[in-house]
Amino acid sequence: MKSDGAKISIVVPVKNGRKTLGECLQALALQTYKNYEIILVDNNSSDSTKSIILRFQQKYPNIKYFFEKKPGIGQARNTGEKQAQGEIILMTDADCFAPMYWAEKMAKPILNKKAIAAQGAFKKPQNANYWQEHFYAERNRIMEQNTKNQKIDVLYSGNFAIKKSVLEEIEYSSQKMKTCNDVELMSRLKKNNYDVFFEPIEVLHAEPDNFLKVFKKTFIGGFWSHGLIEKNDNAEFFKNIWREYRTKHIDFKYNLTTGLAWRLGRILAKLAFFS
Repeated sequence: MKSDGAKISIVVPVKNGRKTLGECLQALALQTYKNYEIILVDNNSSDSTKSIILRFQQKYPNIKYFFEKKPGIGQARNTGEKQAQGEIILMTDADCFAPMYWAEKMAKPILNKKAIAAQGAFKKPQNANYWQEHFYAERNRIMEQNTKNQKIDVLYSGNFAIKKSVLEEIEYSSQKMKTCNDVELMSRLKKNNYDVFFEPIEVLHAEPDNFLKVFKKTFIGGFWSHGLIEKNDNAEFFKNIWREYRTKHIDFKYNLTTGLAWRLGRILAKLAFFS
C-alpha cells in the first residue's frame, strides 16, 4: 500500500503496562502501512510505562506520548482520539499484539468506502490454559453470533478502526466510562444508524489466565455495561449451571465464575448508579 495514502492514527491507552507494552509497540512500529502515527496515552502509570514509551520514541518518531491524569480507559482513549491527526483512527490496547499488516487490512474497507468502521478478530493464544481458552472462545462466539452479511453488532476496542470524522460527529469515546467504553460506543453508532464492517484480521490479546483475573474482568464488565446490555436470563443461567455441575461438564467452572461475576457487577451497578 502506498505510503502517501490517508493518514492513520493508532490510539493506545495504557496504565502500568510494562509487562506487555514493549511487545505491543514493537509490533505497531513495524506496520506495512507507512503513513501513520501511534498515540500513547499514559493514564497515571506508576511503573516504567513512560520510560518504555520514551525509549521507543527515540527510534520511531511517529510515536507520540500524552499524559492523562483523569482515571479511566474511556478518558484516556478520548484524549488520544482528540489528539489524533489521522483520517482513520485504529484502536488497540497495550496488551494486544498486532501483525505487521494489521493497519493496512483494518483501514482497507474504510479507504475503499465500503464502510465507516471495521471490527477485527482475535487470535487464539498459544499454549493457552483453561481460563484463556474459554475467554477466547466466548468472545469469538459472541462475535460470530453478531455477524451477518459482513456487518457486526459488537465492538471490541482491542481491534477496531473508524473514520475520525464519524467519531468526532458522535463525540468520541465516552469520558465517563471507566471501562466498557467500546460497548457504549457501539450503542451510539447503532443509534446513529452506522454499520460496522467485519474484517477477519486477527490481533493477539493477552487473555486473563486465572480465576481471579477472569472474575475481575467479567465483574467490571457487568458493572459498567449496566443499562447498555440487557441480560435477564437468570433462571436459564442457574438451570444450565446445575446441569453442567451434575454432568461434570468441562465448561462448568468457567461459566459459573463469569456468570456470577457478571450478575454481581450488574447488581452493584444498579445499587450504585440506578437506584
